[in-house]
Amino acid sequence: MGNQYKKTIVLGLDYSEFSGGITECNRKILDAEMKLASEQAKAFGDNADQLRIKQEGLSQKIELQKKIVAQQAEAYDKAMTKYNGTGKEVDRLDKALLNSRTTLQRYENELRDTTKQLDKMDESAEEVEETSRSFGDTIRDVASAIGVETSPLIET
Repeated sequence: MGNQYKKTIVLGLDYSEFSGGITECNRKILDAEMKLASEQAKAFGDNADQLRIKQEGLSQKIELQKKIVAQQAEAYDKAMTKYNGTGKEVDRLDKALLNSRTTLQRYENELRDTTKQLDKMDESAEEVEETSRSFGDTIRDVASAIGVETSPLIET
């Protein structure tokens, strides 16, 4: 019994892919929720409702994408330090970081465009509201032009 051997196993885990997978799942859930809300708005809402839903979904996607970019930037910085700026791992992380930043910029551009569309719709609605006249106002003007008294029931 004097011949007992001890072995030590060193186990290293790289969980950066795991956390990236989690954020990818969260993005897919956000996409699915946004599609559902958009379809529901089509059934019961108007274009402004659909744009507001899209705007909210894009805002959530942007926040999630910012976290992804931060995680990938941290992994890239660690790899740069570890491998002295060279190697396949650094190149892979650099490409992933650039792709994530591109996706973030695309979401931000889409949010900006959606916000502009929504602002235009709001401005148009305000203009229509200002220029439109009530039915009662129109009847009253016609009645006064021909010299007839209008009934108070028509004016409302």
